Amino acid sequence: MLFDKKYADAFIGDRYYRGQLDEDGVPSGVGLMCVGEGLIYVGEVVRWERQGRGYMLRLKVTKKEVTRRKTYEEVMETAEFDSCGRPIHYDESPFITEVHTLEEWSIEDDGLWEEDSFRTPLERDFSAYPHMELEAVKFDVFDGKAKYRHYPDTFEIGPNGADDDKDVRITPLPGGRIMVCDSFGAAFALSPGDEYSFDISPDYRMLYTLKVV
Repeated sequence: MLFDKKYADAFIGDRYYRGQLDEDGVPSGVGLMCVGEGLIYVGEVVRWERQGRGYMLRLKVTKKEVTRRKTYEEVMETAEFDSCGRPIHYDESPFITEVHTLEEWSIEDDGLWEEDSFRTPLERDFSAYPHMELEAVKFDVFDGKAKYRHYPDTFEIGPNGADDDKDVRITPLPGGRIMVCDSFGAAFALSPGDEYSFDISPDYRMLYTLKVV
């Protein structure tokens, strides 16, 4: 077991938290916390307060009109037919305009937090870290057990930085640890040699392992 604290969901007021809990079941440790509409804090928490290393994710929603040519099926949906099944009238406009909603998350206030407020910006400095690999593996789950192992994704970490991407963000923590936030809605801390797993759904499970290479 990676953590000696429970790792679960918690609610208070308009805040929703997913992460480590202390012995009283209060959010303390590393996790994700929704603090407003389209605002998520990722990082260290002490009894519901943002405290330690962390950053904010802000959701930006934009709407864009897109015009495209209608498909044959869409044209036929407007058609009227004679008794022999031949189309005698249909909407002759070849184009249709749709509204597409685009969602984009941006990172803000990355650094040190104290008493639930942002204090000091910090760079993601891995210069003191040895060469490590973060391995992410997805498993198929049958009858509650992981049975099939998919090909792993590997992220290199070392003095030159972290080789993460849009789905996995790696942040340095004190004591040579790292904080991992992935697009499945999990945030957790790892030390070299640690592993952490969680269920994405009843059918899939993720396993993260931090290895020194």
